Amino acid sequence: HKLMKLGPASYRLGVGVMLMNYYKQVLVARRLDNPNGAWQMPQGGIQGNENPTTSARRELREEIGTDNVKFLAESKGWY
Repeated sequence: HKLMKLGPASYRLGVGVMLMNYYKQVLVARRLDNPNGAWQMPQGGIQGNENPTTSARRELREEIGTDNVKFLAESKGWY
């Protein structure tokens, strides 16, 4: 796993997707594995030699069953 060092802690690099439809509605899904009923957007870690776009497409396939999307923008930095 790729790690980024921020101060005393290390974090796995990851991607997140804000997915909008034609009507500008944003997809937010309830996590089935969280007893508190947490909601989130598609996201996950970057694996191996993936770049962020490849990771985002893989996460979309895994989490919502499609990667038939058009990327409109990408963050200019890591947060």
